[in-house]
Amino acid sequence: MIARIVPAVRLPASAAEQFEYSVPDHLAPAIMPGTVVIIPFAGRRVPGLVISVKESSESGKTLKAIIGIAQGLNRLPAYTIDLWQKLIGIFATTWPRWCWMALPNVPERSIERGLLTPRDERQEGKPINGSSLSSIFVNEPDDQLIAVQKTIESAAGRQVLILVPTVREASAWADEISGSRCYHSLLSAGSRYSIACACADGTAKTIIGTKSAVLLPFLNLYSIVIVSAGSSSHKQEDSDPRFDARIVAEETCLAAGARLSCLDPWPPLGRWKTLNASRLITPVVHDLLNAARREKSRVLLDDSVQEALDKTVKSGGRALVLLNRRGVSASLICRDCGMPICCLDCGLPLTNQFDRLTCAADGRAYPLPERCVKCEGTDFKPVGSGSKTIFDFLKKLFPNVSIAHFGGEVARADPDKNQIIVGTTAIFRSFAPRFKPFDIAVDVFLAGGPAMKDYNSVEETARIERSLVATLKSGGELHIQTHDPSSPALLALRDPKSAINHELAERQAFGFPPFNIFITIYGSGTDESRLWGEAIRVFESVKSHMPRAICHEPTWSRPKLFRKKYRLSFTVKTEPRTDYSGMIRLLPPGFAIEARMI
Repeated sequence: MIARIVPAVRLPASAAEQFEYSVPDHLAPAIMPGTVVIIPFAGRRVPGLVISVKESSESGKTLKAIIGIAQGLNRLPAYTIDLWQKLIGIFATTWPRWCWMALPNVPERSIERGLLTPRDERQEGKPINGSSLSSIFVNEPDDQLIAVQKTIESAAGRQVLILVPTVREASAWADEISGSRCYHSLLSAGSRYSIACACADGTAKTIIGTKSAVLLPFLNLYSIVIVSAGSSSHKQEDSDPRFDARIVAEETCLAAGARLSCLDPWPPLGRWKTLNASRLITPVVHDLLNAARREKSRVLLDDSVQEALDKTVKSGGRALVLLNRRGVSASLICRDCGMPICCLDCGLPLTNQFDRLTCAADGRAYPLPERCVKCEGTDFKPVGSGSKTIFDFLKKLFPNVSIAHFGGEVARADPDKNQIIVGTTAIFRSFAPRFKPFDIAVDVFLAGGPAMKDYNSVEETARIERSLVATLKSGGELHIQTHDPSSPALLALRDPKSAINHELAERQAFGFPPFNIFITIYGSGTDESRLWGEAIRVFESVKSHMPRAICHEPTWSRPKLFRKKYRLSFTVKTEPRTDYSGMIRLLPPGFAIEARMI
C-alpha cells in the first residue's frame, strides 16, 4: 500500500509538493486521506498529511516507510483537504509550506507506531444549511460579550471558535467564558498539540484564540466569531506563508457549513459591507487650526475640552482621552540643522519617551543623545505630541485625580479603577471584553486631508471613532479635535450607512479592495545590487505571467535597511477572479508574496 504525502516542511516553491511512502501493514487500516502521519524526510522526522492512497507505486523505486500516526490528532475533518487546496490558491503558497504552518508539532510521546486495528470512526457534526454571515456593531460596552455568549448557547454542545486580535485579549476572554480553552502562539508546543487533539475529537467545545487558532481541526464546528474584525492583527505578516485569518475563517465556515459573525464597531469594507443598526451620535468637533490662531501657539487641549473634562471630573464621572501617538513627542530633532535622531538599524526617526528614545519598528531603546551626528549640535527639541505629553498635561491640570496612562506597553494599571484614562488605541485591548463605560471621550487629534494616504485610512479612522462611541455611557459626550472638520471619517458617527456607501464608491473609482486584489511581492537580502536585479527580473516575469494586471515597479521599503537586510517590494493590482496561484513559482529565495483582499 502506497500513500502520497505532503511533508510539513517549508520547501522552496520549485520543489516537489507530494512524496510517496510505503504503508506498513499494521498501520494500513488507519491510513486514509486526511490522516496526519510522521515520516522520515531529509534526515529528520516531520509531520505529514496523507493526500491519497493507492495499492502500488508506478515508479518501481524502494520507498521509505511511514513511521507512525499522530496519536490523538489522527485524521483531519473531511472537508480539510479541499478547503486547504482553496486557501493555498487564495494566498498563493504551496502545499508543504501551508502544512508546515497549519499542522501542529507532534511530540515524540504522541507518535503511534503499533496500531493494529482500524481507527474508530468519529461522528462529525451535521453542517448548517448554508453558511451565514452577520456583522454586529458594538453599541454598548458589553455588546461583544453578550453576542459571544448567545452564540455559545445556540451551539448546543457543538464547537465555537472566538478569534481575537492579541494574546492579551485571548486570556481576558478566556477568563470571562467558563469552560473555554485558550490557544495562541505563546503556548508550549505540547499545550498547542493537546488543544488541537481536543478539537479533532470534539471534546473542546469553546476555543478562544489568535489567528493561528483558525487552523485548528474542528470536528463539529458550529460558528466562528471574529472579535474586532477590522484589526490588522488578524493578518499573519511576519513569516511566509502570509495569510488573513478572517478570510480563512470565512472559507472554513463555507466548507464546514458553519456560521460566521464579525464583531466590530466598523465593518472591514474590503470583505464585508453589511451591518445592523448602529448607535448614532453627534460629536463635538473642535477646530485645532482656529484654536492655534487664537492662542498663537500649539494647542494640546482646546479650552472647551478642558472645561468639559473639568465638569466631568468634579461630578465624579470618568473620562477617556485618546491620542494615537506614543511617547512624549513623535521625534527629537537638532535645533541647529533639523536632523532627526534615527534608529541605527533601520533609519526611522526615534520616538521620544521622555527619558529614552525608542524605535517603533523593532522596539530598540536608545539613551537621549548628547550631540547631533550631523552637526555636533547639543540643542534638541521635541516635534509633535505623544500620549505621554497629554498624560503629563492632565496630571498638572487635575493633580488630585487618579489618572492612568496606556501607551502601547504592557499596562499594569486597572482602567476601571482610574477616573481619567489616557493612551493610544492600545487602550481598547485593555478593555476587552468587559469594562466600566465613560461619561466623556476625547480624541486629541483626528487626522484628515493629506495625512490620510492609505486606502484604509478613512476606514481605520472611522473604526477608532466608533470604538470611542462604544466606550461611552448612554448620553455620553464625544469630543474630537482636528485640523480637518470636514474629514469623511466624521460621517461614520452621524450616518454610518451613508459613510460606507461613500467609501465604497471611492474605492470602486480607484480600484481598491473589495473591487480588486492587491498582491505584494516582498524581497530582502544583504546585497543591495543583487536584490534589485532579482526584483527587476521577478517584476518582468510577473508582468508576462499576468498581462492584464497593473504592476507597479519595485521600490525600496522604508526603512531601506532593516536589521542588516535591504528590503523592497512591488504591488500588483488585479481583478478578484484572476488566477494568481502560480505566482509563487516565479519567486527566487528571499522573496515572499502577500495577497490583500481586505
